[in-house]
Amino acid sequence: TAAARVADPEAFLAGTMRLMTSPEAVVEDTVLLADGRVVERHSHPQRVGTSIVGRVFSFRDVTDRVRAAEALADGEERL
Repeated sequence: TAAARVADPEAFLAGTMRLMTSPEAVVEDTVLLADGRVVERHSHPQRVGTSIVGRVFSFRDVTDRVRAAEALADGEERL
């Protein structure tokens, strides 16, 4: 399951459950995986006409971008 792959399964499941109780919500956040990678999570309602019939989730690995930003911030701190 996805929850088994994240660093904080309880927070991940709680956030997912909040989405399920807020069908109109559009969410963009990041999720830290147990292996240290970072993914962006995008979710929005799936509609057929005016009815919400589900939810679409998209995940993108942004680990390299996050690590580069952290390295830049560390370098700026040293200066």
